[in-house]
Amino acid sequence: MAAPTEGWVVAWSAKKDEYRCVDIKEHSVVFKSHIGNCPKDIGDFLSIIHAILYREKLSQGGKTQNIAIYTEGINAMTLVYGAYVPEGMLNKLDPPIWDKVNKALVWLKTNRFSYKVNGWKTGIWGQNPARY
Repeated sequence: MAAPTEGWVVAWSAKKDEYRCVDIKEHSVVFKSHIGNCPKDIGDFLSIIHAILYREKLSQGGKTQNIAIYTEGINAMTLVYGAYVPEGMLNKLDPPIWDKVNKALVWLKTNRFSYKVNGWKTGIWGQNPARY
């Protein structure tokens, strides 16, 4: 199975306390955001949410077709699809990050998106292009 040639891929960097989204075809950064120190699953979760929301914004403006989203954050994908972050994980977050996660959860519980967030298959496709 060949690696995707189109779509967006997201990644979290604990060293930089930020995530970014890269356009696979263009090899360009779509967005990045510094959010501060947080667990990997939360950084991945927020990167996926940012990609979903940005894709939704572009779709409403008629600027995008069917952009696939990829991530290595399989646990974070579970959090997104479940619209749930365990209380133990939430309690360890600094207030600004907790607020971002809470807003993301509210959005997930009150909105629907009709496309799939896909797992990046590092063992088959190689390193995620958004990795730092």
